[in-house]
Amino acid sequence: MKTNTTQQNGLAKLRKEILAVVSSSPEAGFRRTDVRRCLGSQDEAFFKEAFKSLVADGSIVKKNGGRFVTREALSLVRGSIRVNAKGFGFVTPENSSTSGDVFIPPNGLNGAISDDSVLIEIINRDDSRGPVGLVRKILERAHEEFIGCLRLGDEGFEVRPLRRELPSRIPLLWNNDDVDARKGAREGDWVLARFISGRTPRSPLQAEIIKRLAKSGSVVSDLNAIVKEYDLPKNYTVTDDKKLEDIVPLELPREDFTQRTLVTIDPVDAKDYDDALSYEPGPRPGTAVVGVHIADVACYVTTDSPLDKKALERGFTSYLPGRTLPMLPPILSTNLCSLREGEKRLAHSILLTIDEETGEVLETRRVHSVVSVTQRLDFNEVERFLAGEAQPQIKESVLDLLSHLSALSQTIRRRRKQEEQFLPLETAELRVLCGGSPLKVTGITRVTPNPAHQLVEEFMLLANVAVANEMRSRGLLGLFRIHEAPDENNLAEFAAQSTILIQRKKKLQLRSRKALVGFLEQIKEQHFYDLLCFNFLRCLPRAAYSTECQPHFGLGKAVYCHFTSPIRRYPDLLVHQQLIAADMGLEGHDETYVFNAETAVNALEQNIDQACFAASDRLKLRYLDDRRQENPAELHEALIVHAMPSGLSVYLPEYGLMGSIDRTVFRDGQWRYDPKSFSLVNQRGGGQRYRCGDTLYVRVRSIDSVRGELELKPLQ
Repeated sequence: MKTNTTQQNGLAKLRKEILAVVSSSPEAGFRRTDVRRCLGSQDEAFFKEAFKSLVADGSIVKKNGGRFVTREALSLVRGSIRVNAKGFGFVTPENSSTSGDVFIPPNGLNGAISDDSVLIEIINRDDSRGPVGLVRKILERAHEEFIGCLRLGDEGFEVRPLRRELPSRIPLLWNNDDVDARKGAREGDWVLARFISGRTPRSPLQAEIIKRLAKSGSVVSDLNAIVKEYDLPKNYTVTDDKKLEDIVPLELPREDFTQRTLVTIDPVDAKDYDDALSYEPGPRPGTAVVGVHIADVACYVTTDSPLDKKALERGFTSYLPGRTLPMLPPILSTNLCSLREGEKRLAHSILLTIDEETGEVLETRRVHSVVSVTQRLDFNEVERFLAGEAQPQIKESVLDLLSHLSALSQTIRRRRKQEEQFLPLETAELRVLCGGSPLKVTGITRVTPNPAHQLVEEFMLLANVAVANEMRSRGLLGLFRIHEAPDENNLAEFAAQSTILIQRKKKLQLRSRKALVGFLEQIKEQHFYDLLCFNFLRCLPRAAYSTECQPHFGLGKAVYCHFTSPIRRYPDLLVHQQLIAADMGLEGHDETYVFNAETAVNALEQNIDQACFAASDRLKLRYLDDRRQENPAELHEALIVHAMPSGLSVYLPEYGLMGSIDRTVFRDGQWRYDPKSFSLVNQRGGGQRYRCGDTLYVRVRSIDSVRGELELKPLQ
């Protein structure tokens, strides 16, 4: 250990000495032999290691002529690159005085692909589009290996990557007749491949196949490819469950709520029930006590246990169409920790004393408890009851409970709307339904938020706020849920897009929260509401987890955390663990652990979201392709999102899919793009034009379910 530390200190010192030499001639630079000579007697192997590490992290850069200069001497900026399908890119600088993203033209990528860490040189700071740069060095590949589908292209075999942010076609390195190079893969197979860089930075990328995975085209193989590409965890095994058959929960003082009427309300296909609600008259007339009872997962998954470490590795339960990858083993997630009807379960309860007239929370109390759910309901059943339909299958005591909870939740929501001005985003979710053996896509269902969802949401929000306030007031380490306000430029861009989409002459002004909320309320009944919400979400920063308590812009809350889903989300579980430790006077997770957990769960959440979107889009396209095989002439309603010189970008509300229409497919005219009206105009007259916000009917032209791309043609 001491020897390693000495070597590391020596290496750090030598790096500084090399940098000092190279910095002494910022313009001309030094050859490596010149640097070696200036430093005098040095161990050759040690010098090579130090020099190589400086080149690797971009501290020094090789110029033409073999001379090295510092990054600062070339005005180089480090950042992450995003490459567009059209061949250009943008780099987001890190720790740089350069404001905004830097545009990278196609001839300046030098082999960089999306998410690579790169060094760029700013070559023009005065361009009207913003700063322009060139990639000088790829510091780190984000995707050394990737999942793709083997295809026979015009110039031989190529791999088409599953990730849309990667180049659409990567030619194979070896001769197409070399069967061994294809590892037994045939056209149409999913393969695991790796990138092979060319001899020079400007050489085209190539790929080599590591191994064949499976034939593409089935739901199972497509899901397997997505799981592999996004490195999602495998399902737990029967052996994993057997190891936990004798698990003993942590002993805690508990209150007995088994005689209270409790209800769980979840999606119809849910198997893990981690929250239940109860209602009791309050201590004073006009008040009520609502119990939010959460599965006490942390008494099974204790701090720093093997189960805890495994839960952090997974971070969240992944819900893919037709496949669920739970964060916790099934014996916990769907049995011992799940609040199942008629069975005693351990819970962590938040008791909220609420003024029934105003919806104000007067008092909160947190206790560990034992509960027994009276009845398990799904959202559809509750929605029908709230709509006034008779529901004879619901127990009388539960009907009474739902009536009280519904009235109170509406009062709370009105208060929250007035005081917090939360963003009223109530977009429909288009879910892919899978079933049968072999697994197939059986349909697409539209799930719209309704009063049943709002009933549950209001009380979960109150519980999360109560816990966040306690965490902050007691100074407990934990993870808060934060959401930054949108950038002014992004908000202005959304306002401009919305002005065009709703075909309004006067530009929208959405600078204040009141104006933004008012606009979102006004468009709720419009046919383009889902699309506008989709565009708005794209201009918002991602919500994230943080050790620091900061506001949540979307909810309009100053203090917020996640507590109500510890079966499915590690941040919730960690908060439970920290509260238990504080309750029992034990050591919880330390500061280093919580900081590391923050980084881990944010990355895991984003990766899982990307995997879920990729799976959903591809299975929707599989379903749409099956429909096309049955009826090639089938028409679909499409909403124009953007008009561009190359054609139209459109949205299919029935499927929740984006598609494109190439300008060349339009007949009976000579079409051009008009930048003033943001539309495609027929120059032959007749007043024909296509612009943002218009509806048209289309047929499928082609589907690429590997890339998740859809080409359409209009009915003319």
